[in-house]
Amino acid sequence: MTVILADDAIPYLDQIFGQNQTPQLSVVRCPGREIASADLTGVDGLLLRTVTQVNRQLLEKSSVRYVATASAGFDHFNLADLARLNIEWYAARGCNARAVAEYVIAVIARLQLQGQLATERVKIGVIGVGHVGSKVAELLTKIGVTVICYDPPRELLDTSFKSADLDELYRCHMLSCHLPLVRQGPYATTGLIDQILADLADKTVILNAGRGESLSLAAIRKYPEHDYILDVWDSEPSISPCDLNLKQIKLMTPHIAGYGLWDKYNASCMAAHWLATKLAVRYQSVALPAVERLDARAAKTWQEAVLMAYDPRVDQMKIRALVDRVNTIDSEPVMIESLRKNYALRAPFARDIKTSCLKKNEMSVLSTLGFRLL
Repeated sequence: MTVILADDAIPYLDQIFGQNQTPQLSVVRCPGREIASADLTGVDGLLLRTVTQVNRQLLEKSSVRYVATASAGFDHFNLADLARLNIEWYAARGCNARAVAEYVIAVIARLQLQGQLATERVKIGVIGVGHVGSKVAELLTKIGVTVICYDPPRELLDTSFKSADLDELYRCHMLSCHLPLVRQGPYATTGLIDQILADLADKTVILNAGRGESLSLAAIRKYPEHDYILDVWDSEPSISPCDLNLKQIKLMTPHIAGYGLWDKYNASCMAAHWLATKLAVRYQSVALPAVERLDARAAKTWQEAVLMAYDPRVDQMKIRALVDRVNTIDSEPVMIESLRKNYALRAPFARDIKTSCLKKNEMSVLSTLGFRLL
């Protein structure tokens, strides 16, 4: 009998592994934050999310041979401990790149409609140009934005890539940050965005959809002259009402930039397929989830149409409602993990859309973003 212990918030696993019940395989589900070493006796493989810390303390006395995470990030893995324990690991890198890029486009649409970002001759710097940052840069180009890509470590590894200089970032209207978590070394990302805030022009928009540690709430309080968009922050998954009320934070969402319907599908399938291959158990393909047509006949601009597909203000209101409901002391932190676990996954831009009030150039933008115009 092969045993897989899986985070109970990972979708599609019942279908992938045959409803969990076969003579050869048992799939046990458990809340990711509650997984402990005592749960791992007789377990061969782990299928996790980022909420489970994977290290020697968890695995040293276990029978686990393989660990996979249904996420693009893997900084919850202690790679040195895994190497010492001879445990192979896998992360679904790039699985949610498209969802994050569409999130960025929706944020831009909201900012432009509110007059907080220009609609013409906009220059946006992308900091961190890996799987996600590359997709963000691609979609930004499709809406006519001038993109400045900044990623010195990538330039060292990829001869085809040329990183911009910091001086070029300082002249951008907006920065879109998609950094991994690197705690040490010459290219550490902890506090990296903090270090450049003083040199940016006033009212620069800074969006962080990478790792919260790269842009601290303390730095945001220190430099209130900028406008901040946060999907991640350094005290996550908790947030205090006083931080949520900072006027310079124009938008805050509960770490869901990558929570697209197809992207969660990709993450589950990629991680489960790797684990099934390693454990030599059956993997059953799952059909790509269907998405409904979007009725955007009332939209008069491409921005309005995009926001009918997804408006990030909805997720900000959910944070506010949770804080107002749970908090009893003004400065008492509130955990937002429930918003992520129960999140209604976003449909992709790649779906049919009905419009009637858009000009030809506005329709062209929607088409380049992946919408199928009816």
